[in-house]
Amino acid sequence: MDPAVTLWVLDLDSPTQDCARAWSLLDAGEQARAQRFMRETDRRRFILRRAALREILAQHTGLPPNALPFTHNPFERPFLAGVELDFNTSHSDGLAVIAITRSGRVGIDVERRLHDAIDPAILQPHLSPAAYAAFLQDPPARREHSFYAWWTRVEAFAKARGTGIVMQAPPPLDGHPDDTRSRVLPDDHGHPQTWHPTPLTLSPRHAATLVVSDTPRPVSIKQWG
Repeated sequence: MDPAVTLWVLDLDSPTQDCARAWSLLDAGEQARAQRFMRETDRRRFILRRAALREILAQHTGLPPNALPFTHNPFERPFLAGVELDFNTSHSDGLAVIAITRSGRVGIDVERRLHDAIDPAILQPHLSPAAYAAFLQDPPARREHSFYAWWTRVEAFAKARGTGIVMQAPPPLDGHPDDTRSRVLPDDHGHPQTWHPTPLTLSPRHAATLVVSDTPRPVSIKQWG
């Protein structure tokens, strides 16, 4: 079994993306969700990333893109029933990322740096007192980097564990926002697992973090479309 993680990076705003073809790959529920977007840009991005997810999973599994056995855990994390493959997705602005692995669990989060005033209190519930105090002491020139490095890490841990941060937030994280040391945290079944974070640079405008279970592993980054 290949232990590597494949990261597919999608430019959702590329003029070469075929939105009509992408629409044809969506099921009725996805098409209904697309129609609820008020902004055309948001609608188009949703259609393209859902179609890309179907095509990428089809490529990795050999199943038809319109016959993938999607299901969800009690925390609404999607997975493929009966398939030895884990995947996770994230998007921010016009960038989307899809992480695929055949070994263990994977979580990915990507965030566009907005260059706005940062509210440190957003991080406080998710960091240990020592980590939060260190973040507050960062000089202004580093504050934005630390904020997005921490936030993508919090999200990626929660997504890899399968709980999300709304229904069951991860225990507060400690350490440094760019470190790569492992943490032992419960998964969505309450079983302790070892999780490994990796900070990523996928574009100059975005921060990203990948989290995998069990052991660190090679990461292959590919461009979709």
